[in-house]
Amino acid sequence: MTGDVRESDWNAMNSNDVEPISSRMTFFYQIVFPILWSGGFGVGTLALWFGDGGPGGDSGVKFQFLGIWILGTAFILWFTRQMYSVQRKGDALVASRFSRRYEIPLELIDEVSATRFWNPKLITIRFRTRPNVPGLIRLMAPMALQIPFGTHPMVTRLRALARSRARP
Repeated sequence: MTGDVRESDWNAMNSNDVEPISSRMTFFYQIVFPILWSGGFGVGTLALWFGDGGPGGDSGVKFQFLGIWILGTAFILWFTRQMYSVQRKGDALVASRFSRRYEIPLELIDEVSATRFWNPKLITIRFRTRPNVPGLIRLMAPMALQIPFGTHPMVTRLRALARSRARP
């Protein structure tokens, strides 16, 4: 489906249809980007420490690069490890992260929010407390045209979907 999806379109979907919710770039950001960034910055840092000549003689630069490499890698791993790949299948969200997979009924959605000043945009979905259901999941929002600092279209769609399935 392309463009805006109305609530009636969501309701008309066959229960076997799978609708991607998270970005197609989730795999890249979870696996490929951390390896490329940490590996590339690590090679550069090691070259400063063990290379011949160049700025490697300045120990201040060596320690700056080492600190940036360690902190940057830790931040990227923290950021990417909290993301789920999410699809909608019938009346449930299917959230997976590496080997874990959750099928969460739409009626358990409590709140949907997104980052405004962060790129890529992260969507947070909070759920009502239930056994074997995570309290929240974070996913990378798909690319979309939006008003700067406005609400991401996927957030609007998820909120409408949650309202349509909410139990009184």
